Amino acid sequence: MESNNNSNRNRKAIIIVVVIIILSMIVGYYIIDINDNEQSVDFENNVEIMIDLDVESESELFVDEETNISLYTNIDKENIDEISLSYETKKDTHKNNFDKIIERENYYDEYIDTKSFSEERIYNIKGHIRTVNGTSENITHQIYVNEKDFSEKPNCRSHEYEGEGTVENPFKVYDLHDLQCIAPRSITTESGYYEFKDDIDATPTQTWNSASHNEYKGFEQLHSINNNIDGNNHTITGLYINKPDYGDEGLFDRIYNSTVSDINIENATIKSEYGFSAILASQSEKSMIDNISVNGTIKSEEDMSSGGLVGRAYNGTTIRNSNAKVSIESHYTSNVGGLVGNMFESDTLITQSYSDSHIVIEDIEDIDRQTYPYKTAVISGGLVGSNSGEITESYSKTMPVSNDGVPRDYTIGGIVGSNSNYMNNIYYQNHNDDWNIHAGKIAGSNNGEISNGYSTESITLIESPSNSDYNNIYYTSDNPDYDNYETRNPQDGTAVTEENLKSGNIRFDWDNVWMTVDDGYPEFQWQE
Repeated sequence: MESNNNSNRNRKAIIIVVVIIILSMIVGYYIIDINDNEQSVDFENNVEIMIDLDVESESELFVDEETNISLYTNIDKENIDEISLSYETKKDTHKNNFDKIIERENYYDEYIDTKSFSEERIYNIKGHIRTVNGTSENITHQIYVNEKDFSEKPNCRSHEYEGEGTVENPFKVYDLHDLQCIAPRSITTESGYYEFKDDIDATPTQTWNSASHNEYKGFEQLHSINNNIDGNNHTITGLYINKPDYGDEGLFDRIYNSTVSDINIENATIKSEYGFSAILASQSEKSMIDNISVNGTIKSEEDMSSGGLVGRAYNGTTIRNSNAKVSIESHYTSNVGGLVGNMFESDTLITQSYSDSHIVIEDIEDIDRQTYPYKTAVISGGLVGSNSGEITESYSKTMPVSNDGVPRDYTIGGIVGSNSNYMNNIYYQNHNDDWNIHAGKIAGSNNGEISNGYSTESITLIESPSNSDYNNIYYTSDNPDYDNYETRNPQDGTAVTEENLKSGNIRFDWDNVWMTVDDGYPEFQWQE
């Protein structure tokens, strides 16, 4: 019995050894195969790969005017295990292996019936090559099958998006029709996540929605409630909105409980009356506005608030990493700011943002003050018109100007027209000589706290310092000793020479907030 057991054990040992030898040979083959053949991949329209036969190969994907898709490769057929081509639209997925498609020399062709994809975008066209050694390569390209007609506003009730509106698979915004149908004010749409996939040309909106006297109302404002809109740093160009009969003008008439981020808006035109106006949003509540850049023109007629970015921000809105370079013409408008017209409540925040705009305040002496009693004062600031919120690490290069004199009711400042809450780490730099008003270089009036900032001008920093609290505020002067000890008023701040200000010889937080600039005035570290 013991002899038989030993014999069985010996046979099992021999089998195990043989299996190990065979596995070693197989693994060794693949180890040698991998080590002996360098592979490099560069996924562009021109692709160079090294396969295990040490053959340098090129592969390209072509789309001609008739939407014939061709894949070219110089890899020999005996070294190709599979070649395929696939393309997708919002509604369909299509894939063919090339053994079912026309083959001409080393070109592999697929013909598309464009009529079946009317007004549909083809995207993610993929050429796929797998070689005999298992190397798999993909080449991608994007085209339109049919260009959409953007001369008219779309029917958003029947508009369909690619995606599901979730965090994992947001609705995709490719073009002007996708943008208009995110949340138009006139209809109720589904809330969700939206993601820009391309720059958007909005110049056709100049002839949308015909009005009387050969004018057009343009783009219909969006009404965002409970949305997350990610622009992916894409740009909207040529947006046009002209709604004199409504007010509350901007890309959004209202942003509520939403996040809007990473969008550039260029060459926008906004015309507004009797409400709130701005390029991005007329009003924002309980929302995050992050990394938004706007430029264009705003004509504000008898609005309550007008700003380059947002007309009125309130109830927990945060504006971060954003800027406005706009031209605002204000006529009878109460609160005007280069970035925000009115920061309405104390839990509203602007941080790491700036305005480099041009604001013209038209005279209001001729207004009927009995009919419009709330129009008897204009509050305007380079960054914010009226501030009841918090402003940190932000600056202005904007001083509002008057076109024909300054009524006594103007309250104007380089950063804010009126401050009633908190401003910390701020600065104002005047970059033009066309201002013609007597105003505060930091604030027109201050009933709050202003700390840690400077102005490059030596004229009064705070015009009306009623109940104000401010500290560590500087301005440049040719004779700081005289200014500080002979003529200094509390609201004037501390005079320093231009050299001291530029060299950083002042009490700022240089470790965490501020930095010096070669031959320039101090800036914030986030500007680097």
